[in-house]
Amino acid sequence: MLTSTTAKAVIASILLPSGLAKLTNRRSFVEAVRGFDLLPKLAIPPFAFTLPLVEIVVGGTLLIGAVFEWLGTEWSAAAAVCLFAMFGAAVSINLLRGRANVACGCFGGGGRKLTWALAGRSLLCLLISLLALPHLHRVPVDSGNIADRLNAALLGTALVAVVWLGEFLINGGIRLFQSPSS
Repeated sequence: MLTSTTAKAVIASILLPSGLAKLTNRRSFVEAVRGFDLLPKLAIPPFAFTLPLVEIVVGGTLLIGAVFEWLGTEWSAAAAVCLFAMFGAAVSINLLRGRANVACGCFGGGGRKLTWALAGRSLLCLLISLLALPHLHRVPVDSGNIADRLNAALLGTALVAVVWLGEFLINGGIRLFQSPSS
C-alpha cells in the first residue's frame, strides 16, 4: 500500500510540473514537438496543447489518489503508464534515426537533448507508474490510515525533489557558483 502511495506521489511530482511548464512555455514546446518529426504538421499544435493538460489531470488525480483512494486513481495510473511509454518511444525512435540533437520538451521546450539515459528515465517512470496500479499489489485498496498514506505521499514527493536538486546541481547549478570569466 505504501509503495503504491509513494509511486503515485512520485509520478504526480513529475507530471504536474512538467505539464505546467509546457503550458507556460507553449511556443517552445510546440517547437520541441515539431523537432521530434513524428506527427503530421496539422496535428502538432493540438497535440502540444492537449498533452500538458493530460499531464496535469493525470498528475493531479494521482496526487489526490495518493492520500484519498478513489476509482480515478486506477485510470490515472494506467494513463501515466501510457504517457511514459509514449515519451520513451518518441525519444528512442529519434535516437535510432540518429537524431540526438532534438530538444526533449520534457519541461516545456528547449534545453536537454535526446539521450539513451532520457529513454531509460521514461522507462523507469513507466515502471514506477505500474506500481501505482492497484491490481499489481496484494494489499487491499482501503487499508492504511490517512496519516500513513500522507507520509508515503510526502516521501515520494521528497524523493523526486532530491533527485531534481541533484540533477540541477550537477548540470546547471554549478554555473551559479562559477565566476563570469570562466
